[in-house]
Amino acid sequence: MKFFKNLITILIILINIFYLKEIFAQENLNAYYEQYCPKEPYNLSNPVNRGFQTATGINFLAANIAQKQIKENLISFATGDINVKVGSFSATDSKNGKFKSISVKGKNIDVYSVYISDLSVKTHCKFMYFDLNSNPIKLLEPTIVDFDAKFTENDLNKILRTNSYKKYFFRMKYNSKDLKGLEISKPRVIIRDDKINFLVNIKAPFMKTFMLRATSSLEIVDNSFNLKDLRLGTYTHNIPILGANYLINLLNPLNFAQHSFEKEGFKMLLKNVKINGNDVITSGSVFIKKS
Repeated sequence: MKFFKNLITILIILINIFYLKEIFAQENLNAYYEQYCPKEPYNLSNPVNRGFQTATGINFLAANIAQKQIKENLISFATGDINVKVGSFSATDSKNGKFKSISVKGKNIDVYSVYISDLSVKTHCKFMYFDLNSNPIKLLEPTIVDFDAKFTENDLNKILRTNSYKKYFFRMKYNSKDLKGLEISKPRVIIRDDKINFLVNIKAPFMKTFMLRATSSLEIVDNSFNLKDLRLGTYTHNIPILGANYLINLLNPLNFAQHSFEKEGFKMLLKNVKINGNDVITSGSVFIKKS
């Protein structure tokens, strides 16, 4: 009887520890958000000037000029239909590179060898500070942006055909002893019925080329795109199951997309991912250091 009482006590303690750990994890995350954003005071122009410039329309004109400058900077490393909107404190502050907010909407984006059909980005912090006179524009305070992105099947297949992805794939492939010696070619993706299908041709020593096919849904696990309920449609015993799983994860162009952005110094926090019809929808935040 004493044994069971002690066991129940231990279980209650473990449950409480787990529950508190989750709470603290969320609190730490929120605190990190607050810590990362710039703190007041923001050293803005005086309220009288701000009110006058808003009333006379000068603020509106200055915001438009800043929007054009920021857009020109963006299209220096990204292509597509890009629109920028800034929230301005005043004309003086806009000229000095200080803004309430910035939002970017883009269609058919190509950035860092990542193709995105629809992208929406909005600043999370209440203050943004740039050096607009530098080329490229420099970020003078760290910031956080929240994003929503839609990848089509065509986007994902275009990513798989880029030279950057091919270099990434073959570098990562040789980290797996189960995949060494295999010739892997023609990776492609098909999205159907809220599932993502991966197909790839494989040539093993002394064997004919065969096609490995896998079907999966997606989830976020440990801040990465994880394959959920993975099923291998075509499989041979010449590739150990762990090697097959590793291969399919490598074929996931979303993991390459995250790798590409983080390689450029953008730390990503993934929040959601879902397959909606023939599209992959994902959202999260990006932590950007000052230049």
